[in-house]
Amino acid sequence: MLKYALLLIMLAATSFGWVTDGNPGASNEGSVFLKSDDVILTIIDTFSVPSAQHILGLDYQESDPYIAVMDNTSGLIRGIVPITGTEIWTMSTPCSGTFGMCQTGAPDYIWYANSWSSSDIYRWNPDTRGWSVAFANPAQTLGRGLDFDPESGYIWEADHAYGLWRIDETGASTLFQPSWLLGAISGMSLFPYEDDLGIVISYYDLFYFHFYSFDGTSLNYIGEGSAYVYNFTDSYGITYNPVSDTFYWSHVVYPSNRVIAEMDYEFTSPSALEQSTWGSIKTVF
Repeated sequence: MLKYALLLIMLAATSFGWVTDGNPGASNEGSVFLKSDDVILTIIDTFSVPSAQHILGLDYQESDPYIAVMDNTSGLIRGIVPITGTEIWTMSTPCSGTFGMCQTGAPDYIWYANSWSSSDIYRWNPDTRGWSVAFANPAQTLGRGLDFDPESGYIWEADHAYGLWRIDETGASTLFQPSWLLGAISGMSLFPYEDDLGIVISYYDLFYFHFYSFDGTSLNYIGEGSAYVYNFTDSYGITYNPVSDTFYWSHVVYPSNRVIAEMDYEFTSPSALEQSTWGSIKTVF
């Protein structure tokens, strides 16, 4: 009887496409609601990546331009064309349980990646074309989404339990704890916000997003918004496209349709994004 029950569980997991994603456990999403819609998020388009078995962290490559997709199940990072999902390139992941990755931009394209099965952050060297340990991960195994700020040279990392880490090239880090969190953080992305650095946070179990700005010293709350998806199941990575001034968001639609949505956004508060500031932030690309 026990063997039969276990078989049913295994069959169910296979049929629904359940895979490990580093989620520490579902939040009480049924009782979680936005305080306000300070940010209007509109899904422009949704597309799949036929070659990918799993879509976790994302990172946009402006100079190519492609979206890097962390396909943890396949052990690959895939470079894909936005909207079509067509694969252009692949590179291996440094270890199992990888979630987030980011790159420093052309011409070097140094990559960083983290993992929920390793307490290190890994660095991909374009000269040797291989991965090695860059430094100990301050988030240990709790790190998820990654992004790189070329203006300051800092890596930003989402810590699913505690907030956001700002890390320099030596591994020295500072933890910033947002004033308002709804659950386990899955992804984060940097974007231009007035004269500061904007940061958006995504959550594993919600289609809600929180927006903050960083003034070089502290995080400042901007607002929150939602991107309603019918039959929504899971939320993962998010990345910003400075050319189209939109976000790409990876998520799952029941039962196991893994897709990427392109989202437009609008702040309803008096403060608004000044798109011209992104040029100074991204000059190394």
